[in-house]
Amino acid sequence: MLMTRRYASHMRATEENCSASRKEWLQMVHATAQHSTAAIRSAINALASSEPTHRARLRYAG
Repeated sequence: MLMTRRYASHMRATEENCSASRKEWLQMVHATAQHSTAAIRSAINALASSEPTHRARLRYAG
């Protein structure tokens, strides 16, 4: 994400003003998003790697 200096400064100030519980909540949300993204990526990779095998089975079965 492209950030201007003003926006970056605003974000730093906002982060500094966050309470500890809000920071913990934001970290939890971020970790959950990363975990979800990794799970989705893993599922897509599994489907992509199994697709040729599935096609081959259909070809030989038909």
